Amino acid sequence: MRPIRAFSLAAAGLALLAAPAGATGVSSGVPYEVLVSVGGNTYDLDDMPHSYVAHYYGGDLVGGNYELTSDVVTPYGTITDWSSVFATDPQVTNNFTVVNNTLVSQVFTVSVTSPIAPVLPTSLMRGSIGITITDEGPLDGGGDTDGIATLDSFGGVAVYRAFLDGAHVGGGSDLLDDPYSLSCTPFNCSAVDTENFGIPVRIAGPGATLSMGITVQFELSAGDSASVTSVFNIIPVPEPSTAVIFGLGLVGLAIAGRRRSH
Repeated sequence: MRPIRAFSLAAAGLALLAAPAGATGVSSGVPYEVLVSVGGNTYDLDDMPHSYVAHYYGGDLVGGNYELTSDVVTPYGTITDWSSVFATDPQVTNNFTVVNNTLVSQVFTVSVTSPIAPVLPTSLMRGSIGITITDEGPLDGGGDTDGIATLDSFGGVAVYRAFLDGAHVGGGSDLLDDPYSLSCTPFNCSAVDTENFGIPVRIAGPGATLSMGITVQFELSAGDSASVTSVFNIIPVPEPSTAVIFGLGLVGLAIAGRRRSH
């Protein structure tokens, strides 16, 4: 009986190792959503010409790719580029470029919400943001006349905020916290900044059952542009029972190996 038991424990450990990432589909029914706010007006996916490719595993939706297919021109700013990738294992990205095509500073808010497979009871999190601002001066045919490009936090909140089940996570996940400012000079200059959390060691966070998201908000100087890349990723904290089974599986493999060697 002992060899059979050792084989069973080994099989349990191998089953855990072999489970494909992202194999669990969306169970919440929460729709994917993007909201872009500028000049007091909000635009969603219906207002943004885009392409979408869905990814399935065993018939379950496990991710997708969205991409803007043409500029979205508003009276207050232009969205020249936007893309997002989501995966229910779970991860979401929010990448875009906007241009302030007015003569005064404008506040841009870009939010992405993605459906997820449940991650319970708690999670381990990581995320990052990268920003490039560019002075769209006369050499670029832009409307900037002061030779200074500036991006500032707005409303007393961080430029990057992570959300789980619609609630602001906080707890070390805010990036480019208020007050924040990035600037460059003279005409046609550019400046870059990045920040991350949970890299290389993830930080503890709450569990989630429905959705995850990223909100990027900032005030951009007149006539200038900003490009943003951002990502938010969580994984479940293994429950004690799962960790025990996995450990027993490895022990079983070792025992079986020793018996074969003898």
